[in-house]
Amino acid sequence: MVDQRFGAQPATAPQRQVRAWASDVWQWTLRTRTLRATRLTRGDWGYIAAVFALSRLLILVVGLVGTAMFPAVGPNQAWVMQPITWQTLSRWPNLFDHFDSGFYIGVSHGYPAVIAGNTEALRIWAFLPGYPIVLHIVAVILTALHIPGPVDLIAGILVSYAALFGAVVYLYRLTAAELDSAVARRAVTYLLIFPTSLFLSVAYPESLLLLATVGAFYHARRRQWLAAGLFSAVAMATHSEGFVTLGPVTLEFLAYYRSAGGWRQWGMLKLGWLFGPPLVAVGAYAFYSSSRTGYWLAYSASEYIVWKRRLTPPVAPFIGILLHPGIGSTFDFDFRLLNIAVAAVALALCVVAFRRLPASYSLSILLGVLLPFSTDGSHMHALARYVGALFAVFVALAAWSLRRRWTPSGEVISEPTSAVRLELRDRVVLLPSLLMLAVFTLMFTAGVWAAI
Repeated sequence: MVDQRFGAQPATAPQRQVRAWASDVWQWTLRTRTLRATRLTRGDWGYIAAVFALSRLLILVVGLVGTAMFPAVGPNQAWVMQPITWQTLSRWPNLFDHFDSGFYIGVSHGYPAVIAGNTEALRIWAFLPGYPIVLHIVAVILTALHIPGPVDLIAGILVSYAALFGAVVYLYRLTAAELDSAVARRAVTYLLIFPTSLFLSVAYPESLLLLATVGAFYHARRRQWLAAGLFSAVAMATHSEGFVTLGPVTLEFLAYYRSAGGWRQWGMLKLGWLFGPPLVAVGAYAFYSSSRTGYWLAYSASEYIVWKRRLTPPVAPFIGILLHPGIGSTFDFDFRLLNIAVAAVALALCVVAFRRLPASYSLSILLGVLLPFSTDGSHMHALARYVGALFAVFVALAAWSLRRRWTPSGEVISEPTSAVRLELRDRVVLLPSLLMLAVFTLMFTAGVWAAI
């Protein structure tokens, strides 16, 4: 009965229907149970190692062959031939020394202090310290071992390779526990041959970001909140996309809170385990940033003052493309239509994830796509690279290709279909991905396509 004294009007039938639908959707998003533990067999380890090695070897070989067949962008935007031959094979790390790699290597030696009135020193503060810290530790070890060559660059590549392998192991365990090992194998394969997976093997932070995000999500699904919090802190210290991790992880905590019946079983302590490490990481960075620059968050100051990036509605980049359409050129590194296409595919997989997986997967994809679109388009031209580090995209893609569906009870539904159709779906993903991976590798190693 509605109290008419306060002017409240009874809800209409459409309003009641909308509220009931919203309530059902919310209840569905919270119907997740603790993920079961999984142990990898010898066959699982063999598959992971084989696909990892073959995909990384493909990128290396294509890069080496490309230097002999195609010119690269040299000084003053001039085309020059810089082939890496057997005699100059020691220069192979230079294949992947492009664009942002120099910034991250520079940060590994420390951030510069910012003097009042000199904002140029603030430029490098746009690159977060998580990846450079690990890079520096490995570089110190390599120096102590007297490893020849560009030690910092080699350290960056080693960190990326190690983090990528760890991320792939976590992804396999997560997907196998959520669905089954067949879907896990496809998810790992699709990740490693994704066209922008080459950025997971260079001196870029995406591989560490991927390890941190999939690790945080896996431990949140296992209800291991301290581990989830530690991985979330690493993700946030590594890349701006790492802040997206808190969304799906928080949703999983709400699902746990609902199933536990409130704050019983040390609920507040577990909440502290989850959010304590990220808060400590942000606080430590803020104090260090203030001591060196005078800004509590030098990252935000750098983005705003030096790089001229602003937060805008996600629709703004689309309006910009309609007003100023273009496909980019050889030297302006603006492949907007490519990134729009990748965003469209990722958003379609967001719907697939909501239908076939726990809601936290689709939330992870949605936030990971919307964040680059919310920076007045300045981060949109890196969206293809960011999507390559969104693990939920590949879990959804693998579930779609094998027609598997998760249920809140833990049962996995295999939708009936023919083996030919399942094989066709797999080929639809594999063949374009491999072709585009080769093309993107050639473009990146030639200094043409930045995706930054």
